[in-house]
Amino acid sequence: EERRMEVLRAFPVRQMETRDDNVQAEMDPEDQVRVCEAIKSAGQQVVGWYHSHPIFVTQPSVTDIRNQFSHQAMWEEAET
Repeated sequence: EERRMEVLRAFPVRQMETRDDNVQAEMDPEDQVRVCEAIKSAGQQVVGWYHSHPIFVTQPSVTDIRNQFSHQAMWEEAET
């Protein structure tokens, strides 16, 4: 069985201001909700997320890993 996914569009989300924006970057929760609603109303679904590390280490942070596990769990639950 072939499983294929096509990414149709990227939806930018504002960054939340943190104590040290040079070390940590997180999505603004209110903007994340707004964007998720826009995606849903377009008849699409979130299939992933990305961000760049322009000024910090290019390895996933603890927050990156935690967020990825959280998103994977949501997608797995949605499939069942």
